Amino acid sequence: HRQVKKNHSPRASFSSFLYTMLMVLKPMLPIKNTDIINSMKKLEFTQKKNSVENLTSKNTSLNLAEWMDGIPLIYYPYGLNAAATRFKNSLQENAKTHAIIEDVIEASHNGIVAMEKPSDVKPILLRGKDDSKKTKERFDIFKEYFKENNLDFREIFSVDGNIITKIVNLIYLLDYASIYMAIKSKTDPSPVNSIDYIKKRLKWKLTTNDKMSEADLELKKLHDKLNNHIEEQSKNWKSFVYAKQNGFYQGYDEIKINGCRPTEKRFRRYKIEKY
Repeated sequence: HRQVKKNHSPRASFSSFLYTMLMVLKPMLPIKNTDIINSMKKLEFTQKKNSVENLTSKNTSLNLAEWMDGIPLIYYPYGLNAAATRFKNSLQENAKTHAIIEDVIEASHNGIVAMEKPSDVKPILLRGKDDSKKTKERFDIFKEYFKENNLDFREIFSVDGNIITKIVNLIYLLDYASIYMAIKSKTDPSPVNSIDYIKKRLKWKLTTNDKMSEADLELKKLHDKLNNHIEEQSKNWKSFVYAKQNGFYQGYDEIKINGCRPTEKRFRRYKIEKY
């Protein structure tokens, strides 16, 4: 097997994951070696143009991020579906913002109607250098519609080359735009707390009995919440010395919490058992 190093996170490791898999699977895929090499060469150029080393007006990713606000609405041709989906996902994870994608042909039959009402959407047209004649025609009509209705929009074109080159370079450019947008909104792109929450809940559901009572479910939520507090205390409170072994200083059998001191005994001492 081949082990690929993860750089920071799966989304940040896209290019290393992709090219390793392409090289491994190349004998089984209808892809020319020259296509892979050309896409890598183009990617070097895209990286230099759009990285933080080039914070100028020629940086397409930066320009797009500075323009974007509200909800990006990304129109794409069928062949660039992967790039559009990745852009939506990157905006959601990195910039923590909503984003919408629509096939430009399908949007001609329904989605475009939503433009008749004022909204916060910002249309972005993802275009290939050699889109089909019909696709180009559709995009041109969309542009005419936006201009006639005073709707601000942006066009992002792929580089020249084979389909791998176009998609990979678009993804790279748009990933940078999502990072710049996060910086603009003072958002940390790294944590994905909502995803972590869902994963944690799914893991718990897989390891517990599906027939748990409602009371047991509520008790489990309480335990999770209390354990999170203990974890935070251990990390952030340098003087946190109580209950290091048991986790909780006060225990309470009725809610299945173990601690250094039994709460029931305190209830009896203060004569408040009935409460």
